[in-house]
Amino acid sequence: MSSLPSPETFQLPDRPELPYDHRLAPLVAEAYQVMAAPHPFCHGLYRACSLSPRVEAGFFEVEQREVSAEFLREWYRGTHSDELTPEVMSWLLPRILELLALGQTDLFPYLEDAFQRLDLTDFPASWSPRAVDVFQRFARAQFRRMVLEDASELDALIAMFANSGLGAAPFLEVLWGLPVDALARVMFEAFCRDEAVGLVQTPLWTRQSDRTRTWAWYLSPDMAERMAEAATRGDETAGAVADLIERTLIGPGHTV
Repeated sequence: MSSLPSPETFQLPDRPELPYDHRLAPLVAEAYQVMAAPHPFCHGLYRACSLSPRVEAGFFEVEQREVSAEFLREWYRGTHSDELTPEVMSWLLPRILELLALGQTDLFPYLEDAFQRLDLTDFPASWSPRAVDVFQRFARAQFRRMVLEDASELDALIAMFANSGLGAAPFLEVLWGLPVDALARVMFEAFCRDEAVGLVQTPLWTRQSDRTRTWAWYLSPDMAERMAEAATRGDETAGAVADLIERTLIGPGHTV
């Protein structure tokens, strides 16, 4: 009779798969279909210092859907080389999307790093229109899901997808499309905790223009008006956001 492994040896599988009934499963399946290709000859990193020999050897033995979370954790912490091409990145991307949909944000050193390497491959200009389209649809859906589940790192989440090369605009559009009570809650969770004296941003943006655009959006007259109107209808969360916007605008050193 077999026995269960001891707690010391039991580990979750390192190659989890997205359940077929997951809401993002169709987009992940489409990404695998659109970006299907032969195994690349390289992983796009400098080999001398980036990957352990065991993990590197394992990479060349697996199919696209079998890339391990262990490999990707090391890959994200390695130093990219000139061999990081659109072909290498697009071969890895569907698996990255699948694991992200499963909630494995621990793959990335920082949230903002998740798709930064797409930008290194001249994304979206050097990628096929179909690959760009499926990634953008996944990104918008995943961003909305992550923000509604936990908006405490809102600025990092916007940067996470903007840093791919898509820019901040598509994700600001997602936020603006939320019902006002949901938008107020998102803004409150992101910026109004712990007696905040003003809005703050993460420094880990690829482009200053995207960071500045997002900062201006937070403090825009349209945002302030939308929050103030909701506050007059009794939404205390929106009122707190409106107050924070005002404090930020009159505080020292703000820029829009």
